[in-house]
Amino acid sequence: MIYILFSMFTVGTAFSILNLILIPFLSLKLGSSGMAGNMLSAGMLLSVFLGPIIGSWSDRIGKRIPFIGMFLIVMAASCILLPLLNDRIIISIISISFVMCTLSSMVAYSSLVADYSSSEDKDRNYALVMGMVNLSSFVSAFIIGKIFVFSIPMAFFTAALIMSVSFLPALFYVVRHPVRIVEIEDSKGKNMIKDIKDFFKDNRVLIPYYFFIQVGAWFTIGGMWPYITSFLRDELRIPVGIGAQWVGWMSLIIAFFSLFISRISKRGGRMRVYVISLLGLTTCLGVMTLLYDVVLNTDLNFIILMFLMSLFLAFFYALNSSTLSSIVSSKDQGKAFGMSTFFGTLSQAGAVWLFGTVISLYGYRIFFLFTFLGILYATGGGIWLNIAVRRAKG
Repeated sequence: MIYILFSMFTVGTAFSILNLILIPFLSLKLGSSGMAGNMLSAGMLLSVFLGPIIGSWSDRIGKRIPFIGMFLIVMAASCILLPLLNDRIIISIISISFVMCTLSSMVAYSSLVADYSSSEDKDRNYALVMGMVNLSSFVSAFIIGKIFVFSIPMAFFTAALIMSVSFLPALFYVVRHPVRIVEIEDSKGKNMIKDIKDFFKDNRVLIPYYFFIQVGAWFTIGGMWPYITSFLRDELRIPVGIGAQWVGWMSLIIAFFSLFISRISKRGGRMRVYVISLLGLTTCLGVMTLLYDVVLNTDLNFIILMFLMSLFLAFFYALNSSTLSSIVSSKDQGKAFGMSTFFGTLSQAGAVWLFGTVISLYGYRIFFLFTFLGILYATGGGIWLNIAVRRAKG
């Protein structure tokens, strides 16, 4: 598992570009933050349909690494080419491809972790994975943010290099220690649509509640992060490079708290702690919405709120994946994460488009109101899932 953990630097670096650098960069290249948001939304929408296909296909052939490698090639090439080009159409196509592959790669990575985790180790392994993702986000955000100030092409090239090197340990480990994911015979005679229909039929008791959570949670979390550096620049007058480092420190806090999640979830119960993480995020964003001027009155107020959000995000990130993995069978891991990506990313794409419009017309106060409503919806889904899991256990 240590080799797979190290490969999470690929994911963390890609998300540091996606969440912290891409919108400000595309705003300069394309002329407006609205156009930049549209590129993100387009890439997210494509990943909505690609994710379930990758999940189902990887279940059927019993392999994840080929898909991760394919996505990595596109992601690294995009980072190298984007800052070197000036044609808006080509830049748009490449940025859309980068977003699509970054998000779709999470389906294969999440399924890969499940393949190498026993049922008892899932909380620990997913917590370690999310800790490593956030640690790598911090490291890459710090490095890339520093370089971005002096050389944008070098910052993107550095990201491509980190992603490529980080993938190699997982590649060698999986080749030397393959696991059998699913009985391939079970998939013969079935097409992909039939596979997905059977998945929903077999998991109809719990899985709908989980997907309700994904719609609300990623509307808020996924839609919010790409605008945080812009928010820091516009409201707190913090340059993009420094803002990326601020958010990187949040990632480090998330990585630190991830170390304790397995122990806490065992004592408090996975579902209970999962719901508490959603309630905590709802409270933080409620405070941000209702006391907007107070929070922004001093940097310290905002830092305290971001610290608390980081704490609850650490638990949500880790337990979100392990919760899904625990409520579906081993043969459905790829399809489960693929469909989770479908619902979560579709919601996120809509949020990125909506938030860009809201910020342009009404400012960041209304932007945070929408994030609060999204996480409130997710919390309701979490409460109902908790009830459904208890009923299923009798």
